[in-house]
Amino acid sequence: MTRRSHPQVIKDRSPLHPSALRLQDVHPGVEFIQFNRYLGILTRSTFLSTPFVEDEGYGKILKARVLYRCPMFQEFSLRDLGIVPYPYGWNKANFTIRASKEHLLPEPLGDALNPCRIDDPFDDYGYVDDWYDDQYLNVYMQSPS
Repeated sequence: MTRRSHPQVIKDRSPLHPSALRLQDVHPGVEFIQFNRYLGILTRSTFLSTPFVEDEGYGKILKARVLYRCPMFQEFSLRDLGIVPYPYGWNKANFTIRASKEHLLPEPLGDALNPCRIDDPFDDYGYVDDWYDDQYLNVYMQSPS
């Protein structure tokens, strides 16, 4: 059985913003803003954990636990937050920055310009690649702090 080849991850942050968080920026206590370039701010929250891989039954997903609505927490996919790329590329709409850099956020483009309003056959639910998240987490665990 042959494993399909994957492109090496060259960029370590979303191309949507020069201050976008990188995987090594995800650790407990970091306050962040998830920004959608069409809709604006989606989430203001705080990371409660370091990244971990969770088996969703249909594949492994790289996640982090975040304070969602006090005192509740939720686990977010780091792909959906725009912190790590999907196997086929970066999230085209969402990126995440530190809350302290909110003043660097652009104006949203508006939902009318959002090409993702139609169902994307390659979203997180339709294209999951265990190998990719495992390799990305291995690189994270080996990188110096």
